[in-house]
Amino acid sequence: MKPFALLFALLAPEASLIDGFQNAGDWTASASDGVVARVSPVDGATGLALRLDYDFGTVSGYALVAPRTAGVCQQLEALVRLLSSG
Repeated sequence: MKPFALLFALLAPEASLIDGFQNAGDWTASASDGVVARVSPVDGATGLALRLDYDFGTVSGYALVAPRTAGVCQQLEALVRLLSSG
């Protein structure tokens, strides 16, 4: 194991489950103008997972999946702040 990987493993916060993706209805797909996006449930390694289908057609842009519930948004925001606090 490389030294920086070991350091990261030792300093990483304890893992916690933010969402198990058991209900795809808790998530919404969004996309830029001209892009089509759809989220659906699929079988995962240990339960369900999310699938993002997208079609950029003839444009460039983006497609994303975001949680519908404020609780998941707050947990994700806290995780990003923790990881980016350096």
